[in-house]
Amino acid sequence: MKIITQGSGFKILLALVVIVASLSGCAQTSQYDRVSPDDLKSAEGLTSKARMDAEEGINLLKTGNFEEAPNKFNAALKLDVTNSSLQFMNGLAYHLRALQGDSSFYPLAEQGYQLAVQFDNTNWMAHYYAGLLRMEQRNFIGAQENFSEALLYREGDPDILYNMAAT
Repeated sequence: MKIITQGSGFKILLALVVIVASLSGCAQTSQYDRVSPDDLKSAEGLTSKARMDAEEGINLLKTGNFEEAPNKFNAALKLDVTNSSLQFMNGLAYHLRALQGDSSFYPLAEQGYQLAVQFDNTNWMAHYYAGLLRMEQRNFIGAQENFSEALLYREGDPDILYNMAAT
C-alpha cells in the first residue's frame, strides 16, 4: 500500500475486501492478511438495510462503478450517520472517484475521512487514507499529521512509516 496513484487503485480495493469481511462477519482474507478484523470497527448495530446498502456500495467499488457507490454509502449513512466505518467507506468511494481524474471529489473524500475519525478517533485506516489523500494534494505537513495519528494505532506499520518518511 505504498503511495496511491491513479494506477494503484487495486490496493485500495484490497482494503475493501477486508471491510467486506468485517461487515459480513467472515475471517480476514489471505490477500491482505496484515490487517486483522480488530483493526476495523464492527458493523454490529447497523440495520439490515444499512448493511445491505453498504455491501452494495462495496460491490460497486469492486466492479469499478465509482459513480454509484457513494449513493449506496450515503443511503446507509442516512440510517446510521455516526458509524465510523460507513463514513470511511464513503470517503474512500469519493477518493477513488477523485483518483480517476475528477479532483472535485477530493473535498468529499476528505470530509468522509474526517467524519470517520470524528466518530471514532481510533479508526487508523481513516487517518492513513486521509494522509494518502493529502500526499496526493501535496499537503505534506497535513499528511504527516494523519500518518502520525495512524501510527498511534498501528505502531511500526511499514506502509505508514514509508509514507511518513516520503512526506
